[in-house]
Amino acid sequence: MTYKRVRSSWNGEDMVFARKLADALSDRLVRVISLSSPDDEVYESNVLVVLKEIKYEDFEIVSSSIGSWG
Repeated sequence: MTYKRVRSSWNGEDMVFARKLADALSDRLVRVISLSSPDDEVYESNVLVVLKEIKYEDFEIVSSSIGSWG
């Protein structure tokens, strides 16, 4: 999984979230992309999770990671 940090005001929360997803989703996680600030939003979201393939349980994995993160 590739995660490249550019200027950010996430205080490391984005990196923790990306690591949790990398652990939970293994080799299917392609990339985690976040906007430069948690206050910024596009279509009511600020993080994009890209997977090689989507399984039904992935929705629960991502949402539970968000719940423990936010």
